[in-house]
Amino acid sequence: MIFISGILFPIEQSPVWLQWIGEAFPLYYASDALRKVIILNAGLTTIMPDILILIVYTVLTMTVAIPLFDKAM
Repeated sequence: MIFISGILFPIEQSPVWLQWIGEAFPLYYASDALRKVIILNAGLTTIMPDILILIVYTVLTMTVAIPLFDKAM
């Protein structure tokens, strides 16, 4: 996930199909928000789209993970 999400090198240098895969990972949005805060000194309103995507990803994965965990136990 680190290699594809644009942490080590800009994701724009990857092929288009690999960019789509990289943008599906939550690490892409976390690193994008962190990069905006560190480099651009962005406020909360600027990084809100990244935060909302991370919240949606969290809710969706927890919705799947909790029943699977209960079934396993």
